[in-house]
Amino acid sequence: MSKQYEMHITIEGAMRCQAKAIAEAVGELWNFPEDQCDLSGEDWDRSRCDLQFCGEDRLCIGTTDEEKAAEVRDAVWAANGGYCQVEVRLTYLEDLPYEEYLYGEVEYADWAEAHGRAPAPAMQTA
Repeated sequence: MSKQYEMHITIEGAMRCQAKAIAEAVGELWNFPEDQCDLSGEDWDRSRCDLQFCGEDRLCIGTTDEEKAAEVRDAVWAANGGYCQVEVRLTYLEDLPYEEYLYGEVEYADWAEAHGRAPAPAMQTA
């Protein structure tokens, strides 16, 4: 079995001429839809750029999120031909914390009274 994750990669200071190679390298490791890849990059230097990728995929059982992040880092540095800052954020999607709110007849009756509305027909007493 595998686990569903969302991965965000932010790369700062990549070689502009290597942006496509970096995109291909990370694309071999994870599913990044084209509309979730920013290859335009911030142009803070004519030869350097910042890149972002975001996508959901499955992490194989036996591979930790830290191992996958290191694999991405290695692929980016190899494709870039040198150092750039790489941030990898993995979010496990199958057991996210959540809040649940159930509003039943009692809450509706309170709301209806506060807003000058008649209670629902099923709630009216005979």
